[in-house]
Parts: sequence; C-alpha cells; structure tokens
Amino acid sequence: MTVQTLSACGRRSTARSGGPGTVIMAYKSLYAGAGCGGWKKPRLTVLVVWSRTGLLFPARELLPSMSLHPYSILAALLLAAAPAAAQSYDVVDLGTLGGANSIAYGVNEAGAVAGQASRANGEVRGFLWVDGVMLNLGTLPTGAASTAADVNAAGACAGWSNLLPSLAEHAVRWGQGGIMDLGTLGGQHSYSKAINARGEIAGWSYDVMFNQYGFLYSGGVMLPLVPLAGSFTCSAEAINNRGVAAGRSYLGGIGAPYHAVTWQSGSVLDLGTLIGATGFSEARDINDLGDVVGTSSVTGGGTLHAAIWSATGITDLGVLPGMSLSEGHGMNDLGEAVGFCQGGLSVVPFLYSNGVMQDLNDLIPAGTGWELQQAYEINDAGDIVGFGTLNGLARGFLLRRDGLRLRGPAPGLAGAPNTLTVSGAPAGAAVVLVYGFAAGSTAVPGCPGLNVQIQSPAVAAVTSAGPSGNASFTGMAPAALSGQTLWMQAVVPSACAVSNPSIHYFP
Repeated sequence: MTVQTLSACGRRSTARSGGPGTVIMAYKSLYAGAGCGGWKKPRLTVLVVWSRTGLLFPARELLPSMSLHPYSILAALLLAAAPAAAQSYDVVDLGTLGGANSIAYGVNEAGAVAGQASRANGEVRGFLWVDGVMLNLGTLPTGAASTAADVNAAGACAGWSNLLPSLAEHAVRWGQGGIMDLGTLGGQHSYSKAINARGEIAGWSYDVMFNQYGFLYSGGVMLPLVPLAGSFTCSAEAINNRGVAAGRSYLGGIGAPYHAVTWQSGSVLDLGTLIGATGFSEARDINDLGDVVGTSSVTGGGTLHAAIWSATGITDLGVLPGMSLSEGHGMNDLGEAVGFCQGGLSVVPFLYSNGVMQDLNDLIPAGTGWELQQAYEINDAGDIVGFGTLNGLARGFLLRRDGLRLRGPAPGLAGAPNTLTVSGAPAGAAVVLVYGFAAGSTAVPGCPGLNVQIQSPAVAAVTSAGPSGNASFTGMAPAALSGQTLWMQAVVPSACAVSNPSIHYFP
C-alpha cells in the first residue's frame, strides 16, 4: 500500500492506495465552514475516493459517531440499485448429517442456510450451514426430531422440535445459549417460521380450544396475533426487520376463504386476492420494504398463482410454460421472488426477476446431476435455497450467482459491529463500498454505462480483494441508524463492475 498526500476543499488529507488500479481512499477531519461544503457541525469526518481521472464520488459527511479506518466499513453506509437481470448460478450441495436427505428453507444476507437433514440412523435434525460446514442444531432434551425454518443476520435460527413421549411439537429458537423452548399458546403444538434481526419470531400455535393462532415471540413472551373479524384461525409465516409479520387469516368459520394478511402494532390488514373477496390467498414472505410474496386464487375454481403485494397493488407472477399452478415462497429487498410451479407430476423452481419468471434448472450448468424442484428463499445477493434431487437423492441446495456479490450486514443491528463481505472481485483489485439514503442513478467515472443507483453517492471504505477475489469490511454501525433503511453496493472501478445492492433496515 502506498501512502499519498492529496488536496480536497483546500485542506490536506492522508490517503492509501486501495490496491492495483485506480482507487485511493482519503480521510480527514474538517472544521465547519462555508468554504468546504458548508458543513454546520463543529467537526466532521469526511471520506473521499479519487481515481486517476479525478474524484470518483464527491466527498460527503459521514455520521459523526463513526470512527474511520482505511480497511473498515461503517455498516451504516449503503447504496440502492435496481435488481440485476437473471444470471447464471453455481449450485452447492449442502450435504447431510450422515443420512441421505436434506432440505434448505432459509438463507440470511451473509449466505448462512437453515433447514433439516437426516442422520445415519434416519432421524431428522435442524441444521445451520455456514461456509461449507453443516452444524447439527439438536433437539429439545426429550426430542427426537427438529427442523430449522429460518436464520437471521446474527446466525440465530427459528424452527421446532418434537417432545417424547407425547410427540408434541414446540416452537424453538437456537442461539448462542443453545436451544430454547418457546412454549405454546396453551395447546400441544407450536411452530416458529421466521426470525428477524432483533430476534423477534413469528409462527403459529394451537390454544387450549384447538384454535390456531399466529404468534409474535418478543422479549421472552409469546403473544397471539389477531385474525380477521369473525375468524378464530390465522397463522404467521414471516416477519421483517421492522417487526411486520405476514401470513394468512380465515374470513370466518368452516368453509370460509382465507386471505393473505400482515400484522403491525397489533393490527391485522387484509391484503386481498387477485379475484376479490371470494378468492383464497396467503403470504409466505415479507421484505424490509413491506412487499409481500405468496399465493392467490386466479379463478373461482381454485387455480393458484404466485403473487406479489406491493404499494402498487397485487401482481400475478403467472406460471412457467407447461405448468398450471405456482406458489411464491421467498422475496428479497430488490423485488426478486422464488417459489415453484407445478404441472401434473412435474414440479420446478422459479426465479421471478425484472418481471420475468425463469426455471432455475435453466440457470445452472448442464451435467451437474441436479434436478431442482422447489425454491424457498432468496437474499439480496441472489443466493437461493431449496431442495431437489442430486443423482436421485433428495438434497438441499444453495445457488450462488456468478459475478461481483455483496453480502451482509451481519448482525444487522445499529450500535454494534457489523460485517459485510464481497466475492467475485479480481484478485488484488480495489473494492469500493458506497452508500446512500435515497435512490437515484449516478454514473461511475471512466466506466460508460455503469451506474450506481443513488442520489449523491458517498464512499464508505476501500479495501483490496484477496487472491480468491474475496474482501470484507467490518466496523461499528452507530446507534443513530436505528429505524433507518439504508442501501449499499460494492464497486470495482478497475474492472468497471458493480455488485448487487444490499438493502437493510436497522431495527
């Protein structure tokens, strides 16, 4: 690394080369004054990046509580960008716990995977898969089987475990303290389906009268979620980092339709269906922007299609050619959704991106031995999990997009150290992390047609990719970020490449 002295706003600043190529990072402290951007605070830290053709992005004030280091990211710094078109994928066999089969249900923004896998004796256990290693999460003390349904940014998992000899199933949480029984709403069974960055868990349970209610588990207490008026049945399937849960509620008693709903601050909202009040619908996932993916009736005869609910209304995602039904199961903050389509005995997974539905089998290399069947979750980096058959055996998979990818932040909390990782960069190249608080579009100098989608983008940090093309940024996210949605993107100027955006709401 070479150290250079540069000039900006009439001041001197220390800089380091970000590796071979063009990018240099500079940081300094400035006193307020109209002569350098008109800052109004007593003392500010400013971070800028130059290329050989000039300033890459304009200098911008950083949050004052952040301490800078040439090789650290302050996780508050994020950038928005439009979803990328569907790309090719590498497929990863997640393996098993010694048995033959596995299924993957959830993936967090760092690429950690939750699911269930068989042991050599045939018993099923929930697992957490991180960087090629599958961890057996175990069961409750008297249990013989468990399932992990979701994993949050910190690596905590939610799911359920059975209990012997009753064979009751209880919602559980796995974390640093091991497995925790969350109990029930008074009945025999409960199931955790999703967990957010704060550790809040959504799921459903029976009460003493055998009614099924969704629940929100927070602060050590399981609270029932209210169904739509006139009903005694609802279930929660997802929860975002804002604490908004999503699922379904019946509209009445036996024979009544059920509708996709969300719960926020104790209130339930009917999202409706594609064909009106008489149709059926259910929500399976909700992103941090409040968009929901699930399934809805498209005919009075009960034909179901995957659907997205957003601020602009309900969108029918349709079906793949030759298929008659589709179900939406997972959605990222970029509006991309995954699920599966069915036609007769054929079941295939789909990716819905930029208004186009594609069979995931068409996006992986030929000759792998894989036949992908169902997809359950997708993160902002485009990592997709689900299950299929590998040489005839049912196995959980992780699909990873080719190209420059940005993952994180983890654990995704304000007032805590956070880490973001980059993969797919040229070895030794400078990697620039940019951020913003509002969407827009700004050209990257020296790279015709390459844009970062943010108003007045600013640079958070610069580092160099290692021999394998990986890089990481770690630093403190200020407590002041709590309650804010931020965007982030990595840029490699020497290769004229940008990563996927990572959008995160800091609870």
